[in-house]
Amino acid sequence: MNALLTDDDRRFVHTILKWDQQRRSRELSLFNLMLLLAAILVIAVAVISLQNLTDRTVVLVTVPGLVMTLLLIGISLVGRGRIQDKHRVAEVLKKLVRDDG
Repeated sequence: MNALLTDDDRRFVHTILKWDQQRRSRELSLFNLMLLLAAILVIAVAVISLQNLTDRTVVLVTVPGLVMTLLLIGISLVGRGRIQDKHRVAEVLKKLVRDDG
């Protein structure tokens, strides 16, 4: 297979495999931290809202807090999906390169 790859293709394969080996765990940790932050935010918003049940609290604390929580969860899920897809590509490339070599 190496004979079919151009220099750009080889660089791409090298970049993907290097990312999978070195940076994947850091990126997963970042998205896990985002999920943890979302959980802490939900708890904080619930506690603040239950302590101060007024219309102003709902508008100033609950709505923005829940929007931020949903945003963090959405970013985390999309990011984790992207990481899983990229890892799958790296695994396939690794098998192709190993079978050739």
